[in-house]
Amino acid sequence: MKRISLAVIALFTVSIAVLSGCSQCILTGQKASVSYGASEDIDCVRSGMGAGINLGNDLDVCDWTYFGIDKKAEFQSAIVYNTSPWTVWDASQYCNFDDAGNLTIEWKLSDLKSSADATSDNFAIQLVNHNKEYEGTKVRCSVNSAVLTFPNGTTEQLKSGSDSYELTIKNDVTEFFYFDLKHLGIKTADLKGGIVSISIHISDYSSGVTSKITKLEKSWGNPAVTKEMIAAIKAAGFGTIRIPVTYFNHITPDGTIDKEFLDRVEQVADWALDSGLYCIIDVHHDTGNDGWIKASESNYNKNKELVAGIFRQISERFKNKSDHLILEGLNETVNDSNNWSNVPLTDLKVMNKWNQLFVDTVRSTGGRNSNRYLLVNTYAALSLDECLSAFELPDDKAENRIFVGIHCYYKADQMKKNFDVVSMYSQKYHFIIGEWAVWKKNENRQKTAAEFLSYTKELGIPTIWWDNGKLEETALFDRSKLDVAYPDVVKTLTE
Repeated sequence: MKRISLAVIALFTVSIAVLSGCSQCILTGQKASVSYGASEDIDCVRSGMGAGINLGNDLDVCDWTYFGIDKKAEFQSAIVYNTSPWTVWDASQYCNFDDAGNLTIEWKLSDLKSSADATSDNFAIQLVNHNKEYEGTKVRCSVNSAVLTFPNGTTEQLKSGSDSYELTIKNDVTEFFYFDLKHLGIKTADLKGGIVSISIHISDYSSGVTSKITKLEKSWGNPAVTKEMIAAIKAAGFGTIRIPVTYFNHITPDGTIDKEFLDRVEQVADWALDSGLYCIIDVHHDTGNDGWIKASESNYNKNKELVAGIFRQISERFKNKSDHLILEGLNETVNDSNNWSNVPLTDLKVMNKWNQLFVDTVRSTGGRNSNRYLLVNTYAALSLDECLSAFELPDDKAENRIFVGIHCYYKADQMKKNFDVVSMYSQKYHFIIGEWAVWKKNENRQKTAAEFLSYTKELGIPTIWWDNGKLEETALFDRSKLDVAYPDVVKTLTE
């Protein structure tokens, strides 16, 4: 289809919108300050979204080394053996306390390095924590048991000065407490081949789940999101903000989302909504090459209940928010083989199942979710013909309330070819380009962005720039200074 004919179709569509009562979007153009009720036409909402930007690498930051809520004590300890006279540093391996603050250290004393004829003085315990947030923190440490087993099998119950100690973290360590050995009148040689086992418990140690959430949010180099940051994005001329969110570091084994983390997501979303922005929140790095949610039949059958539970909790939390909130399903869901092209049809079809699960779950929560605009993505959010042809719009109790998301990181020399594919489906689906960008290293960055937008404007497709916070990559907005870093590109996006 020629581009001039697309423009005619777009004009015809707008004319029909006027006749059907959607005159607001004609009068306001791309301004997102207009409030659209649930009865407004879907193209009015798309027109009102204006220029969009992603708040990437903040609430979507994750640690792929663990799944679930990280409430570990972050403390370690070891047993230290001291002699008289002292001859050498002699200690067990450092071990981690578990999530409940318990630790049992068993040290095989055949590893002792101290002089064999040195008199045994004591075993000592010291706590270690390299997290600077704990500096100056007082920690209560209780002794549950301490047993010395000699090489011949006899045992000795070790005694310390107290059953409980209040210790203080200073320069990553606490002071020692001791288990006396002098009264036994033994030497290092008497311990060789024996075992010492000490069980201890710490309490009042946690730095809190909230601080862990903030620490994770900043761990990819961006500052934590603030209300002022959202206001500055709005002031820069953007009408829509997409807030990627990753959940797998914030859920229990049964899929319950940390209340504190969901509070944080809601806080940021409320800042966006209160500023008059359209706000989109998704399920982000739970998908993708390293994600746990995959577009395969086996993965769907294994995880559908857990994923539905996550969708349900998000939907319940946000069901009474304004209609400027758009809930998005799964971000870039790939199959078990991480294919980004030549995808088996069976896996492409599984993506339709995930999308149907999302829509059904959101609608079931009621409130404004009964008629809320939703965004579902194609397989991996790709705009390839193989993905678009296999895509099926979910059945929906609400009429004409589903956007279809694609991510379009197109090179300049492939732009026309790619948009030709998109145009074939643009009258069938209400597209939103949820991610796109032109890297800073592109010498014709502003020109390439302008060319990209010339296609999307003809097709009437809203676009949301992928800003990852890194000014040498795709960031347009300096999150530390709360200022636009590349005004020429931002002007191209927002004018």
